[in-house]
Amino acid sequence: PGAAGAGAPPSANPMDQQLTQLLTSSNWCSFSYNQTSGRTNSSKGAFRPDGILVMSTNTEGGTVNQFGGSMGVNGSVYSQQQAQWRVQGGQLYVNLGQGFQLVPLQITRNSNGYPIITANGTEYSQCN
Repeated sequence: PGAAGAGAPPSANPMDQQLTQLLTSSNWCSFSYNQTSGRTNSSKGAFRPDGILVMSTNTEGGTVNQFGGSMGVNGSVYSQQQAQWRVQGGQLYVNLGQGFQLVPLQITRNSNGYPIITANGTEYSQCN
């Protein structure tokens, strides 16, 4: 079988359908703040139904030295990239240009019942 991408036939596997529906139901965002450096990192992923994943990342903030003084602002860095994605066997696979690689996911719910996806140690929640 060739690489799945745009126009890939939908899977008949109910687990695949459920994960695909969850991933495409909204954008997925993460946010972290480093108290030592004063840096914030945010990312947003959009799983499009055509098999394209659009990932945006933003890093902002200054560096704070170990004595509490500011060492100046480092500014902001924004990037965006696209990848192919597919769900197979209840697992997420992403192709960043070197073939499809498994991305282990853990799906839990927060105290309000909303899904939280943890991938590569980073928690993602639904966002606009």
